[in-house]
Amino acid sequence: MKYRLLAIIMVFVYLFSPMVVFASQVDTQEENQENITSEDAASEDAASEDAADETAADNTISDEKDSSESATKDTSSESDTDKFSVIQTPSDGGCVIESNTSSGLDLVAESAILMDAASGSILYSKNIDAQRYPASITKVLTTLVALENGSLTDSIHCNAETLYAIEQGSSRVGLEADEVITLEDALYFVMLQSGNDAAAVVAETIGGTVDGFVKMMNEKAKALGCTGSQFMNPHGLPDDNHYTTARDMALIMQAAVNNPDFCKIASATNFTVGATNLNDSRGVWNHHKMILPASEYHYEGVCEGKTGYTSVALNTLVTSAEKNGIKLIAVVLRCQGAANTYYDTAKLFDYGFENFTILKPLKNFNLKAAAEASGLSENNMEKLSRYNAVYNTEYTVFAPSDVTVEDIKVTFSSDGPSNGIFGKLNLTYNEKEIGSLNVYYDIDAEYKIIENENTNVNITNVSNVPFILVGIMALLVIFIIILTSSIIIRP
Repeated sequence: MKYRLLAIIMVFVYLFSPMVVFASQVDTQEENQENITSEDAASEDAASEDAADETAADNTISDEKDSSESATKDTSSESDTDKFSVIQTPSDGGCVIESNTSSGLDLVAESAILMDAASGSILYSKNIDAQRYPASITKVLTTLVALENGSLTDSIHCNAETLYAIEQGSSRVGLEADEVITLEDALYFVMLQSGNDAAAVVAETIGGTVDGFVKMMNEKAKALGCTGSQFMNPHGLPDDNHYTTARDMALIMQAAVNNPDFCKIASATNFTVGATNLNDSRGVWNHHKMILPASEYHYEGVCEGKTGYTSVALNTLVTSAEKNGIKLIAVVLRCQGAANTYYDTAKLFDYGFENFTILKPLKNFNLKAAAEASGLSENNMEKLSRYNAVYNTEYTVFAPSDVTVEDIKVTFSSDGPSNGIFGKLNLTYNEKEIGSLNVYYDIDAEYKIIENENTNVNITNVSNVPFILVGIMALLVIFIIILTSSIIIRP
């Protein structure tokens, strides 16, 4: 009996020993792969931080060098995190096929721009990077920063010193020292009645000091991609170092019209500011005449806007309008006469709405067919499917009305997947490139595939040989035991 028990034990040893080896090899390789992935990620993070330090060192030249470097590093760190998310969000917006009719606009303004609010595509430009004084259209940025850093129900306390610092004779709404109003009411004063006193007390409350708020304004402008602007105050009163560009103001307005509270305030024809501790309720009317239905300058479809004027800036105007699902932004700077700002803006909108159509050539685009046509290798074609490649199917082409989707050619180019980008789609019209956008992929999927490939263990691996030999020896022992026992019990 004891021999049979020993035989059973030896059989179990033989059967389970290869399985234990297989499991241990899988665990070991998985641990190794995790270590490799962790080391690679750490190396990329370190490299990214080094690059951020270099960028900060090259670009930071102001007294705020230390804080700017810190902000740059934080942004770089967030980018690294985003790079390893499941799918990178396509940010490529659109492009424009130029129209031959733009030369006939004959604008009075020295700088002007027409931009698509959704994609940021520029449909018309005139000296858009020339630095100009903005005057009161500064208050678009003031309102945006206040909305993003405060609540409409916040209390704004009117400091006497701040109010007295506002230039006498400039645009004021008559706020009094120690008056308390809500942020919402104050911003209606800022945007509709262009109150410099209201802009100053809002800035002081939200930023701690007016200078602190101005710093927030400049940081916001920089974050939006503004490269030719510097703001010195929240209202736009003259300062030699307070300037912007048509392009920058369009970018600021583009961000502003994506804020629902801004749109509600800036589009109002009038508003009643509630009673305060020192004043009864007051009515305010929008100074932007294109918004007012009864005005001779009214433009159908105008949504939001802000006027501006100083003797050094001349007249300035920023406006948005929407028709047929297209929202456009027009900016005019340094224009002689308020009426001309409205005429110029109407010309810009007419040009945009009448001469352009929206085309979306990637809506039903076949990426696989384009990749095959590009001669992409068989290995990369397989990865194109496995890695979940994505691109912006809503990519917008602003084209003259006689252009169709079929007139736009889309081709794919790629050297294989790298750092979240699989390749690029190039758009051409009449054999001229008009735009391009990236094709992204799921980086996590790549790591999973690599890990799976590295954990495929061959059960006949040479490292199993010693255990196979042990198993064979166990069989021989069992055979000898059975043979011996049969001899012993034989009569």
